Amino acid sequence: TINNSLTGAGSIIQTGNSILNINGTSTLASIDAVVIGNTVNYNGASPTVVPGSYRNLVLNQSSGSATLNGNVSVAGTLTLNTGNLNLGNNNLTLEATSTLSVVTPSASRMIVISGTGIMRKGVSALGPFTFPIGELTGTAEYSPITVNVTSASGFVGAYISASVVDDKSGSNNSITNYLTRYWNISQTGISNGVFTVTGTY
Repeated sequence: TINNSLTGAGSIIQTGNSILNINGTSTLASIDAVVIGNTVNYNGASPTVVPGSYRNLVLNQSSGSATLNGNVSVAGTLTLNTGNLNLGNNNLTLEATSTLSVVTPSASRMIVISGTGIMRKGVSALGPFTFPIGELTGTAEYSPITVNVTSASGFVGAYISASVVDDKSGSNNSITNYLTRYWNISQTGISNGVFTVTGTY
């Protein structure tokens, strides 16, 4: 348990079946906590999430929003108990083996798309996944999108990526009736995929 600060120019490797509680600040270059049984808990105010690979990542900040300080991947469970997780210009990847738990998703508890960063979900079978994303442009707004893979002939290193923008889409030619919101969805590694996409605004 780190109550004050965890600092350094290098990286930290977490061995198996270990729990790391970060209650203060963290400025490490990276973390390798992907071994089975590992959990990293961020409990401080407006925590900065160290880039790297996690098995189980729990965000339980005492106040403010958690922010990625680099690209992060989660192989086990990502749990968002309190506040938002702001991606900035970094990517958040949930592997095909991972699950996501967001306690009562809302504009005050969501994955925030605020820059060039995207949320990615690994896919190995048919079925839906809901990206609990939103943005903070003007008023904070929760705008989740569900992507359901209804048919495919194969999955090889497959991912679906999502982001949201508070603006009129450049592909929308309507002059008077339009949403000032659109989502960017992409996929890799899914052969002959058929998808149903449902956005909420």
